[in-house]
Amino acid sequence: MSITNYLLPSTITLEDQLAELKNNAVVQELYRTHPGIDSAVISHLSAVRSEYARMRTMANAVDTLDKLLMPIDAIGDSTLLTGIGVWITGAKEAIELPLKTINSLYYAYRTKEYGVPGKDFTYELFSILIPFGILDLSNRYASRANEFILQETIKRVNTDANSKSS
Repeated sequence: MSITNYLLPSTITLEDQLAELKNNAVVQELYRTHPGIDSAVISHLSAVRSEYARMRTMANAVDTLDKLLMPIDAIGDSTLLTGIGVWITGAKEAIELPLKTINSLYYAYRTKEYGVPGKDFTYELFSILIPFGILDLSNRYASRANEFILQETIKRVNTDANSKSS
């Protein structure tokens, strides 16, 4: 994994997700029991990606903002003892708060995972304690959105395959 994976927003393609799906145990079992299911997997993945495109875009925007503002965290942490660092870090968090809040609420609304805003709030509080904004290098929000897309695709393919075999 190169450093660009940490510095750039997550750009997971349909092919990347298809490869991940094919490594999933449930999908592998479906391939074994339902030969010719490949077109259904691709079709469902494309549909789910399209259906949740806005969620992915918002998640990528949050991760990109985190990375862009990370140097401010470093400056804030390095000047923490002077007292100004607290203000710098606080200002950076205030800039991020609206987008992160909207993203978290939208994700919860779309996925029906209503505990996500609380988890995100806890994560962001914890990230303040980690020096120099190291957690901001992760693609946390995009990874979560992409994982949801994979799980939703698996669910739909499984339902589709089971309904055809009945």
